[in-house]
Amino acid sequence: MLPVNINLEGKDVLVVGGGVVATRRVRTLQEQGALVHVVAPDISEELHQLHAEQKIIWHHRFFEPKDAADKWLVVAHTDSSRVQQQIKDACETHRVWCLVGGQPENSSFWFMAHRVLEDITVAVSAKANPKKVKRLVGEIAGFLSHTS
Repeated sequence: MLPVNINLEGKDVLVVGGGVVATRRVRTLQEQGALVHVVAPDISEELHQLHAEQKIIWHHRFFEPKDAADKWLVVAHTDSSRVQQQIKDACETHRVWCLVGGQPENSSFWFMAHRVLEDITVAVSAKANPKKVKRLVGEIAGFLSHTS
C-alpha cells in the first residue's frame, strides 16, 4: 500500500451503513471537509442529528450500484458480506476507491491511525492489531510534542 494524504475538502464521499463504525467514519470524513452521503435503511441517533442539521445527506434505503458513481471514495460498513461485495464491485466498475469494512485485503484503501500536531500529521498503518497501531501513534505524537 502506498501511504498518501487525500484532500477531501468539498468532495462527495459515500458511507454505506448507519451503525457505530459507519458513524465513526462519517465523523472522520467530516473532519476532513468531505460532503458525506450516507446510504442505509437505518442510521444511528448521531447520524439522525447530523441529517437534521443538514450536515450529511441521508438516502433512506438500501445500497444501489449507481450510488458509487461520481464519488471520490466509498466506505462500506454493513453487516452483510453480500452487500459488502456488491459495494466493492460497484466501486471497481466506477473506478472509485473503496474501503470494505473488516476486509483490508479487499479494500483499495484504509484509514490510518493518525494524530495531528499543529502542521504535522503522524500516521501509522497495519493490516492487523489496531490497538498496537493506536498506541504507537500516541507514543510518536507524544515524542514529537516534547521535542517542539
